[in-house]
Amino acid sequence: MGDMLGWSTRMEYELVDFCKSYLEEFHLSSSRLACVLFLSIHPHNAHWLPPVHRQLKLNSDVVIRNGSGFVGVGGVLRDGFRIVLLSWAVKIRDNLSVILGELMVLRKGLRIALEKGFSVSIIETDATEVVYLFWSCDSFSPFFSVISNIRQLLRSARIGSCCHVSRSGNMVAHSLVSSAFVFLG
Repeated sequence: MGDMLGWSTRMEYELVDFCKSYLEEFHLSSSRLACVLFLSIHPHNAHWLPPVHRQLKLNSDVVIRNGSGFVGVGGVLRDGFRIVLLSWAVKIRDNLSVILGELMVLRKGLRIALEKGFSVSIIETDATEVVYLFWSCDSFSPFFSVISNIRQLLRSARIGSCCHVSRSGNMVAHSLVSSAFVFLG
């Protein structure tokens, strides 16, 4: 009965997500990297948690369909009542790496939110590498210019945190971005 409802499959994904986050946390804690900004990796969230009252949370994601030559990017901005204030999804003809794609969609999400007059308090992504880059990226990194630009946007937006969330916790953004392949031809 449980398998018919997808419980065992869901539990397997949650276990894999937990193990990945545990290993990522171990690697981060064992390294001696200095904090470049006021960003942090919060404890692993298996589900999306709303921000506290009057704060806004931005979730972004990238979907890469190997061999298609296209990348889906997008995000969702929600408030503490779980109300979607802003969402977008775009299908781009490009062959970006996952990390570069995640960084670019994060930058685009911040720009859109700021242009629309929203003050984002929290950024969440399911790409731990992106959060990690904020701690370790230096001027020799191939991602430095994008990260530097994102840091400027973060300062202007007065964002309090950038943290990792599991794929299941980022499912709204992931599903929205995946739909770009279906609805945008």
